[in-house]
Amino acid sequence: MSDPKAIIIFGPPGSGKTTLAKYLADKLNLVHYDTGQQIEKQIKNTSALKNPVVRKERNLFLHGDLLPAGVVLKMVFKDVSKIARYGDGVVLSGSPRSQKEADELIPFMEKLFGKKNLLFIGLKVDPEISIKRNSKRLICSVCGASPINLRKGNLTCPICLGKLERRGLDKPETTRLRLKEYKKKTEPVFADYKKQGFKFMTVDTTPPPYKIFTSTLTKIRKI
Repeated sequence: MSDPKAIIIFGPPGSGKTTLAKYLADKLNLVHYDTGQQIEKQIKNTSALKNPVVRKERNLFLHGDLLPAGVVLKMVFKDVSKIARYGDGVVLSGSPRSQKEADELIPFMEKLFGKKNLLFIGLKVDPEISIKRNSKRLICSVCGASPINLRKGNLTCPICLGKLERRGLDKPETTRLRLKEYKKKTEPVFADYKKQGFKFMTVDTTPPPYKIFTSTLTKIRKI
């Protein structure tokens, strides 16, 4: 296929969705849209927390539960429509996470970009590796980067010098809950869309990132 205009990356927590999405967005001249990161920005807005609905959504998010589909879709539709209006393509990571989300999001993406220009990439990784990765992960509070191979005790982002933080969402017990949610609610959704004839590929994210990056890009251009 020619370079896709829209890529949907899905996989369990700790499988490297964000890392791969950023790489592909750069190489294919697409915009990376991380749903989880956008949700986190909203629920960390202290002024918005005065709203009881937002407080409820924040508690769901921090405990590893899925947010209501309507909440997520409203945000994604607005932002992705804006990206398409500027003539850009998108790499979407973190959505859809449930059948209800998919039933509205996939037709929306198909209408914006065309079925032939839409590619699904499924990431696979051992659950114990997911838990180990997440428990060690640090996220920049400013630019959202998740740097690796940091010196022990380093809490400064090497990209923007912002403060690195460990998310409560990445605690081992929360990651285990999120893995169960993924297996129950997310994985079956994509199996159904694969049967519908959408372009699909799977990627093992156990190897080092540079190997994953190069092999994935090669596979995309051979589809």
